[in-house]
Parts: sequence; C-alpha cells; structure tokens
Amino acid sequence: MTSTPAAEAVQYASDVTLADVDAMWSFLEERTSGLLLRHDSGSAERRIAKALDAAAFHHFYAAQKVFDVDDGSAEMLRARQQRWNELCRILAPWRDTEGYDTARWQQVRHCDERHASEMAAYEAERKAEMAAYYRERL
Repeated sequence: MTSTPAAEAVQYASDVTLADVDAMWSFLEERTSGLLLRHDSGSAERRIAKALDAAAFHHFYAAQKVFDVDDGSAEMLRARQQRWNELCRILAPWRDTEGYDTARWQQVRHCDERHASEMAAYEAERKAEMAAYYRERL
C-alpha cells in the first residue's frame, strides 16, 4: 500500500480543509473516469461508475458548500464533521491503493480539541456514576 504523504493526520473536524475535500474528489474522480473510459457505454461497470460518480458528487458538493458558508459556529463545525465522515466512508474501499492519504482521510470523532475534552470529561463522569451505581448493588 502506498499513500500520499500528508503534513499531519486529521484528528478533529477543525483540521479538515477545503483542500482535503478537493483532494478526495480528485482521487475518486480519477478512479471513476478510468472505469468510464475502459468500459462500453451500456456495460454494467460503466453504469456503476456513473452512478457512483453522481452519488458521490452530491456528497462532495455538500461538503464544499459547508466551507462556503462556514461562519465559525459550532453548528458549522458539526456539519463539517458529518460531511467529512461521509466522504471518508465513500473512499474507504480504496484505502489500500496508491494515492490514498491514510493520514488525512480518516473519520473524526470530535469537532475540535475542546469538544474532545468535554466528551472525555462526560465519559469519565458517566463511568464513575455507573461504577457507583453497581457498587451500591453489590
């Protein structure tokens, strides 16, 4: 497996850039256009490639639009996370191919570092509550 070198791994949605989305689109379009060129117009392979291209375009366009309207709000960061994770799922079948950026093209669990800290604190609190609950029952 060969991957494209990345500056650094994506940890949070806040790390994702429009350039990342565009790079993913270029990667996928290269693969679908190759299929379109190799197969006759009525073939199942060509139809599958066209269907994938059309469906993926919708997701990539929506992800690009998030950056167009990004006002820095938490809502926009959550939208970026959702769209990014969708794109990662679409490209996941190619993760072992040349040009796939394994460091950057991964799903993110948190919007930003603050969100990750809040979730860690919440999870620790819940774990402590559950432990106390079960200790009382013993």
